[in-house]
Amino acid sequence: MQYEEFLEEILQTARERFGDGYRFTPMDIPANNGVIRHSLAIRHGASGVSPCIRMDGFFREHLSGCSMGRIAEEIRASYENSAGERFDLPAFLSWERIQPKICCRLVNTGKNGAMLPGFPHREVLDLSIVYYVQVPMSGGAVGTVRVRNEHMGFWGIGEAALYEVAMSNRECSRETTIKSLDETLGEIFGQGWIKNCRDPHAPKMYVLGRRDFAYGAVGMLDKKALKKAAGIFGREFAILPSSVHEVLLVPVTGAEGEMEGYAKIVREVNDTQVLPEEVLSYHVYRYSEETEELTIAA
Repeated sequence: MQYEEFLEEILQTARERFGDGYRFTPMDIPANNGVIRHSLAIRHGASGVSPCIRMDGFFREHLSGCSMGRIAEEIRASYENSAGERFDLPAFLSWERIQPKICCRLVNTGKNGAMLPGFPHREVLDLSIVYYVQVPMSGGAVGTVRVRNEHMGFWGIGEAALYEVAMSNRECSRETTIKSLDETLGEIFGQGWIKNCRDPHAPKMYVLGRRDFAYGAVGMLDKKALKKAAGIFGREFAILPSSVHEVLLVPVTGAEGEMEGYAKIVREVNDTQVLPEEVLSYHVYRYSEETEELTIAA
């Protein structure tokens, strides 16, 4: 079954389950790296709120055997959870009030060439810094709104101000974390992982990311974090992009073909383990404490 067939059937089922007064609008929303997210905006009566429900997961559920009726009920539950949210527009329109919520992340410049002109951004090597606003939601959750060019217009600021505020917010909140890969995987799989699965001859690796694990790869631009890592590895190290959420830090030994070998690992992981919209880069980077520069190594 193609997605279009699924959409036609689920719309018919949803109209029956939701009842009168609901309007359903299919939407294709561009995401990172040119990926398109299939979504469904649902509006009831004269309400100004139209929750947008991601449909890709529901499509996969149906392909795995879940009935249309069950999926329609799940969509209704998602709608009801979202319909009560209220967006604080006055706060969003105020630069003074929105500043503490300005954040940034890294994306691949080449893979987002069609998207970037509509968003304030700053290019760094083959990557670009883009900005978003954290929006508090019910239940302690946090949503995000991507900052577009028109937002800068009604805030009356430029990209330089966004960059300064986003970097200041990162530093003040101490978001960037550096943990050994053993510690990180031990937290996920238990300490037995180190004894049973780790190759004792593998180089010591560290994970640079963010405390909440979201969009932490931008920490590779954190000068304080890079200096701290240089103290661990001894003046220079390589950075392997794991995803938009984190990067791996590995030692530089100077062995022949070392960087090319790391690049091969990055390529294999990107192609087999990382979601297309979460791929950051196929390059390997190198940081030198002596020059305080980040360069593309392979």
